[in-house]
Amino acid sequence: MNQTEQIYIQLISNGIKDIHKKIDMSCIETDVLVELCKLHKNTGLIYGALMNQENVPQNIMDLFEKGFYAEMMVYSKRTTVFEMVLKELNCHGIKHIIVKGISYAKCYKQSEFRTMGDMDLIISPDDIEKADRVMEELGGILEYERSNDKVHYYKIKNVIIELHISIGYAGSFHRNYDYERYFKKAVDESVCLKNYTYEFSPFYKIIYAIYHMAKHFYDSGCGVRMITDLAVLMEYYSLQLNMERLWDDLEQMNLKKFAENLFAICYKWFEIEPAGLGHYLQNMEIVESYIISGGVFGHNAVLGDSVQILKQQGTGIKKILKWAFPSYAHMREYSIWFKEKPTVLLPVAYIERFFRNAKERGGILKWMGRLIRANKTKAIQKNIVEIMGLEND
Repeated sequence: MNQTEQIYIQLISNGIKDIHKKIDMSCIETDVLVELCKLHKNTGLIYGALMNQENVPQNIMDLFEKGFYAEMMVYSKRTTVFEMVLKELNCHGIKHIIVKGISYAKCYKQSEFRTMGDMDLIISPDDIEKADRVMEELGGILEYERSNDKVHYYKIKNVIIELHISIGYAGSFHRNYDYERYFKKAVDESVCLKNYTYEFSPFYKIIYAIYHMAKHFYDSGCGVRMITDLAVLMEYYSLQLNMERLWDDLEQMNLKKFAENLFAICYKWFEIEPAGLGHYLQNMEIVESYIISGGVFGHNAVLGDSVQILKQQGTGIKKILKWAFPSYAHMREYSIWFKEKPTVLLPVAYIERFFRNAKERGGILKWMGRLIRANKTKAIQKNIVEIMGLEND
């Protein structure tokens, strides 16, 4: 890491632990620090830490104050929508489990410093139709192209609400293990917060945080905010955790090595080390650079597309064709729009899928250009995955 990146990580550490370790700001590159905060959506957290430093130039404080208030405006808007959704689900007697987001934010020293892009809720399959009606009554628009049998994506006032019937189904690493079945235990043991609003127990909250990072790491990496979340959760729940059970479950899930590597990063960055950690990450600098240079969910989604192509069987053009034209069963499972459509409409579904991907990636030309460039980074991605311990058995 360069000096500005080191200062950035130390500021995060100060913020999440509410300490005021003095930092030499004389060599900081302001533009780089600003871009890092934008990339990882943690301007507020850095601003809070800067306020407790005595030697910060006024121009930096002014810049981060503006960024903080801009971030808080977005945070306030999204929180208002989240609270409205939770209120209506409670009014209709629909049990819902909050995953990530608000559930993580409450563990921070100041919850508003943990930004949220959307809200993930687990809804029982028996209640999903009722929940869909609630979303529609609130003005929610179902995004058919992103929804499937497992999750319904709604947009309310430009805020995404994800209704999950199940979780753990999207992992493409260690495919010999049934993560979806494992997380049914997390659902069964969820903890009531108020009325029909639930969250995972501390144990499963941390297990899911690790699984979720693994899922993103395998496809395109994960960013600083996810690592920060894990550190915050481990610190907040340190006295409640059965670490022996945690390591046993992670080993059973084929995620122990990955978790050990994550915790090694947490220790280096934030001096947070769980009991039983007997492993330290090799090639730390390579992984750090990869995490810091990505965004909240790692490197861009086009790299994820490139990785998905790489996973297909065959060589060259065959891989691309298998990715571009998936099976009828795959299209039925991953597109609500196509769910009940006959086989004859499969070509139409392929066209819709192509233009949807292009739109989401910034246009056809940009998408194709970035896909070609991303193809060159696959070797880096594969190396990172191997270092982190996520290769399939």
